[in-house]
Amino acid sequence: MACLIGTAGHVDHGKSSLIRALTGIDPDRLPEEKERGMTIDLGFACVDLPTAGRVSIVDVPGHERYATNMLAGTMNIDIALLCIAADEGIMPQTEEHLKILDLLPVQTLIVAVTKADVVDTDFLVMQIEHIEEDLSRTRFQGAAIIPVSSQTGEGLPVLIASLDHAVAAFKPTPDPNDRWYMPIDRAFLVKGHGLVVTGSVARGHVETGTDAEIYPEGHKVKIRSIHVHDATVDTAERGMRTALNISGVSSDDVHRGMVISAPKAVVETFQSDFKVRWVDEPKHGMEVRVAVGSADVLGKLYLNDQDSSIAFVRFTEKIAVAKGEPAILRRHSPPTLLAGGVVITPEAESRRKKDSIRYIDLVNIDEGIIAAIHEAPNGVTTQEICRLIGVSEQQLGDHFEQLIRERRVIGFAGLWYQPPVFLAQANLFLKALREIHAENPLSLNHPREVVLKRSGHTWFGKPFERILTKLAELKKIEIDGTRIKLAEFKIAMNPKQEAFLQRVEAELDKIVINVPYASEIASKLGVPVQAVEEILNTAANADRIVKVGQTLYYTSAQIERVKSILKEGTKGQPFTAPEAKEVLQTSRKFLIPMLEYLDSVGFTTRIDDKRVIRDR
Repeated sequence: MACLIGTAGHVDHGKSSLIRALTGIDPDRLPEEKERGMTIDLGFACVDLPTAGRVSIVDVPGHERYATNMLAGTMNIDIALLCIAADEGIMPQTEEHLKILDLLPVQTLIVAVTKADVVDTDFLVMQIEHIEEDLSRTRFQGAAIIPVSSQTGEGLPVLIASLDHAVAAFKPTPDPNDRWYMPIDRAFLVKGHGLVVTGSVARGHVETGTDAEIYPEGHKVKIRSIHVHDATVDTAERGMRTALNISGVSSDDVHRGMVISAPKAVVETFQSDFKVRWVDEPKHGMEVRVAVGSADVLGKLYLNDQDSSIAFVRFTEKIAVAKGEPAILRRHSPPTLLAGGVVITPEAESRRKKDSIRYIDLVNIDEGIIAAIHEAPNGVTTQEICRLIGVSEQQLGDHFEQLIRERRVIGFAGLWYQPPVFLAQANLFLKALREIHAENPLSLNHPREVVLKRSGHTWFGKPFERILTKLAELKKIEIDGTRIKLAEFKIAMNPKQEAFLQRVEAELDKIVINVPYASEIASKLGVPVQAVEEILNTAANADRIVKVGQTLYYTSAQIERVKSILKEGTKGQPFTAPEAKEVLQTSRKFLIPMLEYLDSVGFTTRIDDKRVIRDR
């Protein structure tokens, strides 16, 4: 895999001259740079190493006025070439650049002591000792220190060998998210070709002819061609300085600070969480500058009492970031170094200083999903998982399917659980329903929202419906529209209610179909109408009585007699309502509700204006 070399160091310490000596390429491209002999913006070149082959180099400005440009070029370098002039030694920007490199995920540092030909040996040795002392305060202690001269060529073979060894030993940090993205550091028009954007590919690989998007704003573009080291190629990968010829967007809409990527490979956001190492004392609510990718944006810093290494920043403008992307935080004014680290949650949630924070170190996407779901009692949505692990919904589909096959997750219309957690929460829901049954022994079922509120869950919409369906499939509940009951629940009447029901049933059983209404039964028994209505409804809920239509009640034996009479009277032939009325010797107020009931239970089937008894 390719890696990226970047220079660093104080102004006029020979960075660009050294690149020219190593590569034969002048990285200073601006007329003002050539006139002043000072790098102002990013410069680019490539070097051919003996065994590692061709490697990209970024040359950054050393003057403190151009620190923003320096950061834009440094964010994604893998090997740093720190240039320190032998005659001046360590200077303020040397210190600043070394601190920045120490905070970024630079894998190897090589120090080139430039202008070695203009000092004597004793002075050179003294400077090297000072450099070693400075390096000892960083993670680069023991880094190679090589005296060189761009004028005489002294030390260049040793430097080339050291670079070659560093590139060969380079091991990129594994990134489970392989969708490519590239921070844009330049955008310009080329006559006859159109818009070209350049940058260093930060992740994955980009191919000619593929679709891409530019963020923020989400401009959809097509990759027309790819150039790496002035050669046209079909693909460019992480660590390569790359020029992309694109179509589909105006040059006025693209600038440094934006990101081009595979669709949805980065996140557009106004606020992010960073895991940082502080080099200066931060203050809650202070204004900061955040360098991430090629962007440099103002924001407000919010600290966290639970974890001092967490920096939440709300930006003044929308930017595009990726999880794990390096970042540098500086004070707004003066723009001194404050901290460095990585993006841990691209789209962070607003919170108070005392609130705890949860973030996920993404080892691989499957484990990231499991960590995001965790043991959340109300489940975790797909959108929240994407927010926590910094990938798009499109990327998660195959991973969810695999985890479902492995029975590591269970999903309900975009709401996800670990199976043991769902089982525990489902049992709490069933417990709430069981309690409601105990409090209302004569009610067969209850509104699902009432049970939900009792259980304390926040399920809603399609996920809630899918959860209920799952519980019904498991034979835990039965669903009747928006009402539910435990599958095993049966209404149990006390002896007094049983005796009263038997008296009511006796009145119903006196006639086959023209049953008495509740008011008539109440009058006959000398009891209130409400008492009869309550026992009939209770018995119907308990499947002891059959409710037909809105006001008619029958015993099971009566229903069976009606079926038998109808079957014998029609002799298996289709029949109309008037014909059924004649067979059953009844009126329409009893007939129509009964026929509709028989349709609903599958005893009869209506075809136009006739019905037929189904074979049973």
